[in-house]
Amino acid sequence: QAEGHPVEPGALGENLTIAGLDWACVQPEDFFRLGEDVLVQITRFTSPCWNVRASFLDGTYSRVSEKRHPGWSRLYARVLVPGEIAVGDGVERLTPAAVARHLAVGLGG
Repeated sequence: QAEGHPVEPGALGENLTIAGLDWACVQPEDFFRLGEDVLVQITRFTSPCWNVRASFLDGTYSRVSEKRHPGWSRLYARVLVPGEIAVGDGVERLTPAAVARHLAVGLGG
């Protein structure tokens, strides 16, 4: 939006919007806890497609291409532990060891 694109939350097909992360550092295989219980693993960067072109000036949807604009792409994530999250819930990057502990607790360990 700051660049003049008419993009709005949800317009690019995202199911979840998170602010405040250093997105340039988020990579596939990273793990995040959302709220108290939800655990997700980033699986890959999305590829922008023409379906989202109306959200960009002159249809330049490559603005969300990881190759052209690192840190501005959308990401796919796998839900490892489902649950409820709400606006304002915390988001925390987890180490693989913390993920193992989180999963063990979720499995009664």
